[in-house]
Amino acid sequence: MNLNQKIHLNTKGKLDSLFSIIEIGSFSIRLVVYENLSFIPKTLFNEKVITNIGNEVSNTGKVSDKSLKLLISQIRRFMKLSLSFTKTTPCILATAAIRNAENKKKIQQVLQEKTSTKLNILSEKKEAELGVQGIKFSYDITDGLVSDLGGGSLELSLVRNKKTNFIASLPLGHIFLQEIGTAHSKEVSYHIKKQLNLVQGLRNLGIQDLYLIGGNCRALAKIHMHITKIKHPLIQDYKIQNNDFFDTIEKKIFVKKSVNEALLRKLSNSRKNTIPYAFKVLKELSKISKIRNIFFTSFGIREGLIYENIQNKKKVDPFFEQVKRLSQSSISKKMVKKTHKWILKFLENNKIKIDPKITLSACMLLNIARDIHPEIRRIHTIEKIFYYPFSLITRDQRLKLSLLMYFRHSNGLKDAVAKEMAKKLNNEEVQELLFFGQCLRLCYHITAGISDKNLNYCFLKKNGLRLELIVTKKKYLFASDSINRGLNNAAKSIGLKSSKIIFRKL
Repeated sequence: MNLNQKIHLNTKGKLDSLFSIIEIGSFSIRLVVYENLSFIPKTLFNEKVITNIGNEVSNTGKVSDKSLKLLISQIRRFMKLSLSFTKTTPCILATAAIRNAENKKKIQQVLQEKTSTKLNILSEKKEAELGVQGIKFSYDITDGLVSDLGGGSLELSLVRNKKTNFIASLPLGHIFLQEIGTAHSKEVSYHIKKQLNLVQGLRNLGIQDLYLIGGNCRALAKIHMHITKIKHPLIQDYKIQNNDFFDTIEKKIFVKKSVNEALLRKLSNSRKNTIPYAFKVLKELSKISKIRNIFFTSFGIREGLIYENIQNKKKVDPFFEQVKRLSQSSISKKMVKKTHKWILKFLENNKIKIDPKITLSACMLLNIARDIHPEIRRIHTIEKIFYYPFSLITRDQRLKLSLLMYFRHSNGLKDAVAKEMAKKLNNEEVQELLFFGQCLRLCYHITAGISDKNLNYCFLKKNGLRLELIVTKKKYLFASDSINRGLNNAAKSIGLKSSKIIFRKL
């Protein structure tokens, strides 16, 4: 989809270049400074300032001189903060509020004069495209409806067979709806239905999945997780069925056409007045489009812009790039390959199947907690993995990788956080993750996480109800209580009665 609007980050294509983005929305203006140009780069600074310029544009059609002065002042402040990190000029984006303002050309001109920086006003199509690009950090979409609901507008895009088509940009942001009436008013309901019914083909998409972008969407996800008592709330890769999502929230938040403001203030005070409108829009959208599943993401157009500027992205797996970064060069490629092959050989011989994406990434993360105190390694590891903003993994894969790395430092479920996560999996899956984790622990004691050649001198073998470590060379390397203990823990994890180190020449 060629939108003829190219927006470049000021990185000159360097992966190690710091860069920043200033985003002017209908509700707020935000500065984010990133460490480098890569898949989900580390955020060094993030600040939002509420402006509500969308309200002014909605009422008067333009941004007043007073508001423009305040906006320029805030942008200059953000630019100064950005220069604390990097000498490169921030990329400045503007969405619906500025796009719809009658004096947008004046705003661009004044900003250029005052800051010597170009203001990129995103077209409706470009904003929608960047939203879809941002979603690609979370999900590998084949078919789906993508909804980016902001304060000023709702952008809809359709992904079919991995190809993206812009559908529409509708005036359904809370700023417009608030001018019409309260969230439960007939006028607002009529306006929402009228706008959505104008979208040709929306009732006959044949699509089951809806992907949501936007602050109010994330707030609704948090509310649903709170109501359903999700123990470890994480928006990234959160998925829920359509009926369950809307019915659950409606019964708790919107009782008899009134709003439970006390609960909204508790869960999202800054959005307590906007969430009801977002809920109404999304519920009607899901009803008309007949979708069944809702997917949430922490990402949006900023991440979409980053995705667009990454070179050779098709040659790189975003998930493994993140795992590599998380490992912080704590392990060599050779060590990862040898460890993975060593454990996988036993798994294959005994018909134990674990997701290869999980097993390989776990080997890459073998040493990530070695500088953490032994008493808290398992808790540190499980929480670090679970809350890390991984790309292109499911919630099931996230849980499994988190538990597997917990078992890298624990021979059982000893903590509440691990026990709660384990409830999401069946017993067989938990036992397999426990075994792999104990094998990682065993490999660590055999190799110190460095000496991959040591794995050439031994292999695992199941002999009846006994797990054996067959050692073929350099016996002195295996004269260790830690190795004996690790082998015994690995045996117990898959229900074997005993373990033994066997010295044998091949």
